[in-house]
This record gives sequence, structure tokens and C-alpha cells, in this order.
Amino acid sequence: MKKLGKLFGKKPKSVEHDLHKHEYGLIQLTNDSSETKEEAMYDVDVIAIHGLNGDPLMTWTHSDGTLWLRDLLPDTLPGANIYTYCYRLSYS
Repeated sequence: MKKLGKLFGKKPKSVEHDLHKHEYGLIQLTNDSSETKEEAMYDVDVIAIHGLNGDPLMTWTHSDGTLWLRDLLPDTLPGANIYTYCYRLSYS
């Protein structure tokens, strides 16, 4: 996956993350105001939900800092609204 950022010509953005900053619910990862409806190819919402003891951002982030839901998926699904869902659950 480390090569995907290079393959798509993307420089990974840093993931500024602190779970305490996030409330429960949806976190929007794409900015829908950047595209007009004519440019959008996919009128779809993508909601990624992490697993037990997971994290709404770090679950989807590679060790090189690429948050693929934000950095790579919008190129594959232009016009899609992409979210991750935040909930707190500890399982031991």
C-alpha cells in the first residue's frame, strides 16, 4: 500500500488525530463543495466503520500517513461523500 500514494501521484497528508477531539458520529473526510454536480460521477455515500478497539481514522491509515479513505478513494469514486463513523468501544 505504501506504493499506492506514489502510483496515484499523491503526497500523503498527515493524519492529525486525537480520539478525544472526536465525538460520536460521522466524520466527513471529503469536501463536497469542491465539485459541481456535473463533475460528480458517483452520487453515493461511503461510510467506513472501524472494528472493536478500532479508531475512526487510524484504522484506515497506512504507516506512511496515507488515510486511504481521504487520499485515494475520492479519485476512484469522484463525487462520492466519504465518511468514517466514530464510536467508542473497548473490548478486552
